[in-house]
Amino acid sequence: MKDHKEKKVRRHRTPDISGSNKKKLHSALMLTAILVITVLFFMRAHLTSRSVTATGDNAAYWVAVYGFIRDSFFHYHSLYFWIPNLIGGTPFFADAQVPFMNINHLLVLLAPTLSLGVNLSIIACFIIAGIGMFFLARELIKNDEAAFVSALIFFLNGWIAAFMFSHPVTDGYALMPWIFLFAYRAVNSKRWLGYAIIAGVFIAMQAFSGAILMILYTAILLGLYFIFNALLPFISRGDPARVITRLVLVALVVFGVGAGLSAVKLLPSFEYQKLTNRAQGLAYDEYAQKGRFSDPLSLGKVVTALVVRVVETGEDGPVIGLIPSVLLCFALPRFRRKNVLFFLLAISFVLLFLIVPGLPRFFYNCIPVFNKTRRIDRLLSIVIFSACLLAGYGYLHLRSLLKKKHIMVGAALLIMVSLSIMTEGYLRFNSYFTSSFYGYEASLKEQNKLMLYLKNQSNKELFRVTSLDADNPWAASLKPYTVPLRLQQMEGFHSGLWLPEYVSFQMVSYDPRANARLKGILNVKYITSSKEVNITGFNLVKVFPECEECYPSTTDGPYLYENLENLPRAYIAEHAVLLAGDYQATRQAVYALLLHPGFEPRSTVVLYSDASLSGFDISSLKSIDGVVLLSGGSDPGVANLLSAYHDAGGIIVPDVFSQMNISVDEQLSGLLSSLRGSLNEAEVTSYQPNRVSVKLRGEEGFLVLSEKFYIPGWSASFEGREKEIFQADAVISAVPLYGEAGELVFSYNPPGYNKGLVISIVTLIAVVVGLVWWRR
Repeated sequence: MKDHKEKKVRRHRTPDISGSNKKKLHSALMLTAILVITVLFFMRAHLTSRSVTATGDNAAYWVAVYGFIRDSFFHYHSLYFWIPNLIGGTPFFADAQVPFMNINHLLVLLAPTLSLGVNLSIIACFIIAGIGMFFLARELIKNDEAAFVSALIFFLNGWIAAFMFSHPVTDGYALMPWIFLFAYRAVNSKRWLGYAIIAGVFIAMQAFSGAILMILYTAILLGLYFIFNALLPFISRGDPARVITRLVLVALVVFGVGAGLSAVKLLPSFEYQKLTNRAQGLAYDEYAQKGRFSDPLSLGKVVTALVVRVVETGEDGPVIGLIPSVLLCFALPRFRRKNVLFFLLAISFVLLFLIVPGLPRFFYNCIPVFNKTRRIDRLLSIVIFSACLLAGYGYLHLRSLLKKKHIMVGAALLIMVSLSIMTEGYLRFNSYFTSSFYGYEASLKEQNKLMLYLKNQSNKELFRVTSLDADNPWAASLKPYTVPLRLQQMEGFHSGLWLPEYVSFQMVSYDPRANARLKGILNVKYITSSKEVNITGFNLVKVFPECEECYPSTTDGPYLYENLENLPRAYIAEHAVLLAGDYQATRQAVYALLLHPGFEPRSTVVLYSDASLSGFDISSLKSIDGVVLLSGGSDPGVANLLSAYHDAGGIIVPDVFSQMNISVDEQLSGLLSSLRGSLNEAEVTSYQPNRVSVKLRGEEGFLVLSEKFYIPGWSASFEGREKEIFQADAVISAVPLYGEAGELVFSYNPPGYNKGLVISIVTLIAVVVGLVWWRR
């Protein structure tokens, strides 16, 4: 009887769910909701394996970047140090915006198609952003509902919508909550070391994501937080020495681990930057986004823009939005709370930056990093970050104003706020979601007939292509097709970095008088155009059917021309002319020489030297047919060398050793007219992005390659012996030959990579040891 009663009681006993398990279940539901909302929100636009959005950089830029990353692994089986497909060949890994070992990298490699990989990378970014903000807000606010609201705002706001297809921004933005979360724990925990290490790991992930510029704004945010905490003991009568010591240690570990782990990426980037347009810093207009921050903005204009429209960026949609702004106002009564006060001060810092006259210029002039930064409006990421968390606090305060016993009222409030945020978000993103999509995979394989024709031709020989519709070196032009089809083009920049000399060469080549010759020097054999043209040196090959779905619309021609002055990728030049003078003089004079009517590029190469002829002796000068002395090129220290060269039969312009009454122009024309020869093509036996082999057959003169192999990191070796690589014809390369027969091998390893790899490995070992010790 007793057993029967016990069984009856046991049968009606309800499961025992502890408060801790309820909280975990509640958090899991919120995280699931974030995941589901993100997938549903972006599903129509990005869950497709064959199409990409024909908007912004997604189609014109990232399909090319990720396409080459896929090719490097699956076709070339090497790391993507150098990309031959864009800008006549250029450093790729060393570009700070190119990702390395991040989640997008893995998705692009693992996805069955390039389109799906690019699309999934966008969705993954927003998922990481939402979940990261949820965990951070829950840590600070101690409320799952408020954390959920903060997370929604963080990945559905107008600012991130404007940068939706700019992966270096969105990827870095998505990691900001994770970095701040662990930095916050490090500052406020006795066992701080592990949290500081993890924060540093996430900073390294920002660098690996190509978000090098977002690291700056993350560092500013952390710096403000460290300074804020350092000042608190002076107000609350704490122990300033102890607090400041802890903060210094935390900062050293966070930034030390971040810099150390990412050294393999950062050091090559810093070395490459020395060669680019950012070596001396950017113009103020580029920093201030073409003058939008040159004049101070009024407080009313800025605050209005936060709710209505992105501040002075020209992008549609508000920075924060109406509902989040209302919630932010509800956080103001809680300003006495330390975290609320800090985020209000962080927003105030950015507003002061925008409002105070001369403050942007002060940062530009006095803090070195800022003068190398484009679009300072990205400082608004700190406003977004802080506003999302304040909106969470505001939601909690609004929730507390309601009667807590009415559960349905609280649930209705959460649903209403969430739907309002999602509605605002949808309206911001809708312009992207309703834009045209194009079947990228199909257009690659069958629809773009012009590009497929060029692909077939590339199986027979090496050449480059360009588009007459690309009227500047930054044009997207053919890039979405040339990279995946392994075609190589003259233009097609893939970031905000470029080599100034190459840009100058391209700009000169747009002159109709120089078009065919200069493009020919760059091995540009085919030229596409959306309209029929009549340019000397260009011959119409065919008019192809137009591709309706192709993007950009100019990628299908339909007119294809052949450059009759095209030179092969590698050939032997019998003659050489040396320009001797200062840097500016030689770079300006080279175009006068290349475009001179008497110059014959197929048989003569133009080299550079400084005024002192450093690197040359009489034996090496004997391989030079003529030396042109420019302004600043008459160094007395080289008089004996030039005299010996002249006595050996060398030609010097102007001839300072003969008393001839002939003008410099006549001397130059006479020199060039004496340098004649036929085209002698060299055989390229192997062509990989990081390694090129050329077969030599005992020739003498110069091996000329339409490649930028003179850039630091490239080396040439013959039977184990290094050979010097000269910069030639403004932007290509030349190697002196002395009758060698065999394989001449060119290989590329980015400067700083080996050193960075060692530092990263050592840091990784230290990180593992530190985390193991911390977990004991």
